[in-house]
Amino acid sequence: MSPETKILELKIRPYQAQSQERPDFKNVARVYVCTDVLLDLQVKSGETCYLWKSSEGEHTRREAVIWLATEKLSRKVVQVSKAFQEACGFRLSDEVLNIAGGGELSVAKEILIKDVGMVEGVMPELKGRVKIGWECILEDLFARAELIYPGMTFRDVLYRREKTNLYRSFYRWLEIWSGQIYHDEVSAPKLATIAEISGAEALAASNVEHKPLQVVDIAGIDQALEKLNKFLSNFNRQFDFPKLSRSPAVILHGGSGTAATSDILKVPASLRKRGMFTTAIALPVPDAAARKAILKSLNPQMSPETRDEILDDFGERTHAYTPEDLARLLDEAQNFAQDRLDNEKNLSEQKFIIAEDIEHALLEVRPSAMHDVTLRPPKVKWSDIGGQDRVKEAIQLAIETPLRHPEIMQDFGRSPTKGLLLYGPPGCSKTLTAQAVATEMDFNFFAVKGAELLSKYVGDSERAVRNIFARARAAAPSIIFFDEIESIGGKRDGKNSNNGVNVLTTLLNEMDGIESLKGVTVLAATNKPQDLDLALLRPGRFDELIYVAPPDLAGREAILRARKRDSTMGEDVDIAELADLTEGYSGAEMVRICEKAFDAAIERRKKNGTRDRAVMEDFLGAIKTIKKQITTEMVEEFEKWAKGE
Repeated sequence: MSPETKILELKIRPYQAQSQERPDFKNVARVYVCTDVLLDLQVKSGETCYLWKSSEGEHTRREAVIWLATEKLSRKVVQVSKAFQEACGFRLSDEVLNIAGGGELSVAKEILIKDVGMVEGVMPELKGRVKIGWECILEDLFARAELIYPGMTFRDVLYRREKTNLYRSFYRWLEIWSGQIYHDEVSAPKLATIAEISGAEALAASNVEHKPLQVVDIAGIDQALEKLNKFLSNFNRQFDFPKLSRSPAVILHGGSGTAATSDILKVPASLRKRGMFTTAIALPVPDAAARKAILKSLNPQMSPETRDEILDDFGERTHAYTPEDLARLLDEAQNFAQDRLDNEKNLSEQKFIIAEDIEHALLEVRPSAMHDVTLRPPKVKWSDIGGQDRVKEAIQLAIETPLRHPEIMQDFGRSPTKGLLLYGPPGCSKTLTAQAVATEMDFNFFAVKGAELLSKYVGDSERAVRNIFARARAAAPSIIFFDEIESIGGKRDGKNSNNGVNVLTTLLNEMDGIESLKGVTVLAATNKPQDLDLALLRPGRFDELIYVAPPDLAGREAILRARKRDSTMGEDVDIAELADLTEGYSGAEMVRICEKAFDAAIERRKKNGTRDRAVMEDFLGAIKTIKKQITTEMVEEFEKWAKGE
């Protein structure tokens, strides 16, 4: 190509209609673009063009025939058939594909064919009249295809031969190998085109470079795929420093839904000796960029105008989803889309999955890493928690800021907070606060009561703690919430059993051990901070100790207003006076006062059949019946502990 040749960068997409992928390979070497692309390249529909990955350079270019798409396409998209993608090594996950105008379409006179089964030794070599018969069949296939190219593979070609008045059927896999076609060209066969089927020796003698052994077109595992292909490249290279033993084996390992084995340590040591499974490649849970690539590679039936935008959005939101999870998500979205279309009276001609369908599917399909130990907390928002503004701000700064604004944290050299301990009297919204964190921040949430982890069987409790942290790492960004943490984090004073000490040691190692807690925040709540082991309160474990005090006057007013509904509270209810009368009450007790007042109004409705509301008298009566559980001495003890006294 000349320096003046115009080059465009486009995103690769598959054919929109399945009918375009014809079994006779007709025109599979066509690539479809919109009118704007043809004008920019200064080529006409039906002329040749060159395609290559921008990441690999022009030397990897392949020739194709450019064609005007009949459907509406973006000027940033080129549609390529699956068969041509496989032959060229293109993948849907390739972010950019360069395209430029080409030269004249060549005509192939002789074509060298590789009989795949014969070369691999699983089929006998073709000879004599049988070989000529197969070559005639191929020449007919070429004419039907209209465009041919190196790497074009005809699978399960049928040849029926008469023998003793019976017809016998034979099948072969045949691949265009060479001939007068250069490695990057697409050609047009003519009636005079000759097909020559060659065996292994003839192919080896032909001065043709074999395609390298590699795995392509798997979205979302770029780094792992690079390592795997580097391993596979050993089968195609000459070594200057030959080893005594080279292993052809590799282990792929990762979490559930990503690889063949989820625990590489369970592979027997006898199989990991030198010359056996010495190469191990980890397939991690995909990050946001990988999830976007995987969702797009699955090619769901969506509107082309909104497809990328919607899939990018859900790629960001599907933390911890494995490739298998993402496939199940789209399957479920398709089911919702089908139900929606069945219920619609006026069906449109175009039937697509929409964002709402995927939203419904998200509620049904959870990531594999979140199974079993995850409790889905109630949907609680910050607005549902009256008061505690200081607590909200501290939690948002510690958890949300590192994820939303990492550049600010980096400027100040500030590492993310590993753990937050919420402590205070009972009923002061500690657990409710944790539920609000899970709802508002949209993190994967692991909720565990400390006592639930304890087991009478040796090692079970420690294993449960390690399992929770392992799942949380796989599901990052995530939050582990330990309620009543004093049950597993109590002081090591000789009174605790060895089992309790071992659980605490495991917890300390997981929070501040060798393996990083990247993307995982530990949130805990306790009514007895003085009973916690001091090692838990050191920097690197629970960095932030947040006192959740009984609500003050403004907090009590906020709780009452949060419970107020037009249909439930009478106009005579004085929220300011009620807040003043309930000094020293916990948040839970304030909620209970409201419930008792509403109960009185409910009884009146049942008796009178009128729409009575809860009046001031109902609330005053409820205050008299609900006793304060938090004493002044209790609050003073918490305040002293906070000061280190």
